[in-house]
Amino acid sequence: MSFTSRAKRYVPALAIPVVAALVITGCGSSDSGTSGGSDAQLTIADYGGKLSKTMNTTFLEPYSAESGVKFTQDPNMDNNKIALQVQSGNIQWDMAEVDTWLATQQCGKQFEEIDADALDTSKFAEGRVTNKCGLPVLEWGAVLAYDKTKFGDNPPTSWADFFDTQKYPGKRCAPTTSQFNMEAASLASGVKPENLYPLDVMTAINKYQTIKQDTTFLTSSTQQVDTMLSGGAVMCMVYSPRAFDAISQGAKWDVVWPTVLKQWDSLVILKGSPNAGPAKKFLSWLSNNPEAQTKFEELAPYASTAAKSGEPKVSDLQAQYLVSNHRNDGVALDNEWYAQNKDAAESQWRAALVG
Repeated sequence: MSFTSRAKRYVPALAIPVVAALVITGCGSSDSGTSGGSDAQLTIADYGGKLSKTMNTTFLEPYSAESGVKFTQDPNMDNNKIALQVQSGNIQWDMAEVDTWLATQQCGKQFEEIDADALDTSKFAEGRVTNKCGLPVLEWGAVLAYDKTKFGDNPPTSWADFFDTQKYPGKRCAPTTSQFNMEAASLASGVKPENLYPLDVMTAINKYQTIKQDTTFLTSSTQQVDTMLSGGAVMCMVYSPRAFDAISQGAKWDVVWPTVLKQWDSLVILKGSPNAGPAKKFLSWLSNNPEAQTKFEELAPYASTAAKSGEPKVSDLQAQYLVSNHRNDGVALDNEWYAQNKDAAESQWRAALVG
């Protein structure tokens, strides 16, 4: 089962009714409590699948049991639906799991500021708090993965190798989004990691043009797993949880961890939510309970963003795929840059490469 389809984050705007998928009922006391109150009912939008169920098990159910607050999960998270709800004043989601660049871009516009205590930077890994509206959770990354049966004792070791079809012939695969691809292309062009931002979008696009005919752009993260299992490519840019999925299912692939391009999600409160108060209390509780993210790590290969959390009880293979074990590898995406430039860069990227 796929944990989530991250391609859904980039689907064009459509007005789609909210569909509640998972409903959990709190079993706390009937009084209002200190965490949110038993009368509170929060609706949270996420990306569905096992990721949604794991969030339910590790974040929502424990808080519901403690506070009495009830949650409804909607697996149809879409950036454009948030914009429509806020613009119309018809708020159907109290909270949402979003890309951190969007939390940064829309802080104070589409999203409420959350309590400063919840965003105490000392609680989080360095650099993970980038705005006043998003609680950092669930770190992951895009990595260079390759078929171990294809290159003997000379496997690819860098993004430059991903773009070198003479030295490493064969089909590539990559997500359709500009995010991650532009970083990989820039690094392959010789840009130093410390000089990666501001991104030179055209340099990145021109670099990708050199392997466009050799690359299959995949519209869902499920396709990443399928491609690795079927041998549909010799190397791919893959989301780290999807690489874990494929390898744990038998794909004879490996990952070049120094190439990891790190990102993390954020939980936000929609501007105008009538339940903003209880939602803020939930986020404050989550920020003060890093063990909730540790439990998440045990059930799904997404890393904790907490500065200090417990040691997850996971297999050696899953431990390799927790980005928190690769703090010194790769590059963390610059959410400030994406907040300012995401829309324009994505348009240029799609016009040039993936339509």
